[in-house]
Order: sequence, then C-alpha cells, then structure tokens
Amino acid sequence: MMGVLMATAAALGARSQGRSPVFRGVLLGFGLHGFGHLAMAAAAREYVSGLVTAPTMVIPYWLRARKELAKEGISDVDKATIAIAAAGIPVMLAVHILAYRFIKECP
Repeated sequence: MMGVLMATAAALGARSQGRSPVFRGVLLGFGLHGFGHLAMAAAAREYVSGLVTAPTMVIPYWLRARKELAKEGISDVDKATIAIAAAGIPVMLAVHILAYRFIKECP
C-alpha cells in the first residue's frame, strides 16, 4: 500500500522536476514516518512492520531525495508540504494498523 502511494507521488515529482507540493509533502511524511517505525520497535521491544526497511530504505531515500532537491533550490519543508504530510497521517496510520493485523494473523 505504501508502495502505491510512493509510486504515485514519485510520478508527480518526476513530472514536475520535484516541484510538486504533493510529491514534496509525501516525501516529507515518508521520511519522517521511518523514525516512527524505529520508535515503535524500541517501545514494543520487538519486531514491528517497517523495522528493517526504515533504516535501510525509507530514511536513506528521504535524505538522498532532500539532498537532490536542495541542489535545485527546492525545499521539502514549507506550508504546503507540511499540510500535505499532516493530511497523510490518517492514511499512514490505517496502513500500519492493517500491516500490524496482517502480521499478527500470519502463522
């Protein structure tokens, strides 16, 4: 589910050369949510969904994308991107709840 969201945002970003507020908002939310996975695992003291991908894919992708945008003078932190990232919180919560339930039901 997160892959579909990121693919759509990435297409918008590619089309706009990184200037799409939707791309930048999703990018900001995606990067920050990686730290949430690490915090959840620390709090639960066990594996949680995204524990492996957060430090190996999510956070590095976000940092690299921010660096590339900065080279072009594009920031991922402005009112529009923060609003879009905040609007995505309910979507990310739903995805994580579904993933948690799926993991708990698997043998």
